[in-house]
Amino acid sequence: MLTVATEDNEALGRYLRSARVYALNVKVLGLGQEWNGGDVRTSPGGGQKVNLVKTEMEQYKDETDKIVMFTDRSVFTRTGIYKEQASVPTVVIRFVSFCI
Repeated sequence: MLTVATEDNEALGRYLRSARVYALNVKVLGLGQEWNGGDVRTSPGGGQKVNLVKTEMEQYKDETDKIVMFTDRSVFTRTGIYKEQASVPTVVIRFVSFCI
């Protein structure tokens, strides 16, 4: 499971604790980097999260049976995905209301 956070703060701590409760392993992308992604509530944003995830996903490009879940730490939901259901590579995207 992947998420993006540029700083280690209380919100990230809550997110990681919630993930541990459900035995989910989370890799945090972008820690220590300056946030240049903009604010999608008021502007298009800079795509920083997408670029970080895209770079991370390169290592899995040949693993057709790999399931990777990305969650935005501010919109954390637990979803059950079973390998038997994933016969082809699938992307599931959920947007917060101000993104659509």
